[in-house]
Amino acid sequence: MNCTKIQSLSVDYQSAKLDKDLMQEIDLHISNCNDCKAFYNFSEKILEEISIDKIDTPIPFFYDEIIAKINEEKKAPSITHYLKISAAAAAIFIAMIGGNYLGNYSSITIDNNFTEQNADDIINIDLADNNFDLFNNI
Repeated sequence: MNCTKIQSLSVDYQSAKLDKDLMQEIDLHISNCNDCKAFYNFSEKILEEISIDKIDTPIPFFYDEIIAKINEEKKAPSITHYLKISAAAAAIFIAMIGGNYLGNYSSITIDNNFTEQNADDIINIDLADNNFDLFNNI
């Protein structure tokens, strides 16, 4: 028997699920082959760890809860969900329009107040006067 076959049967060998002839053949091979002996020792340690960590008492209703969650249909969002989103969008829209209106109104008021208070100080400049030289007056 080759090493691959022995290693594939190692779990059944350790749990003694094989017939006596096959068990003896595997015993003989493991005693003569260092690789299979190391594999056997490693798999034996793994199975011991698994048996130590194994849960003896199942969690009550665990399976039923998992199946219930799998079978549970997702609920469609209710109309109140859409109403909340619509109300929030409307509030944001009203705030934007109101802010725009108040911003324009206050700037017009400032312009009107400025021109009324400083009308005497405004100097009329003729922009079409081509004879004006900035550097001449220095």
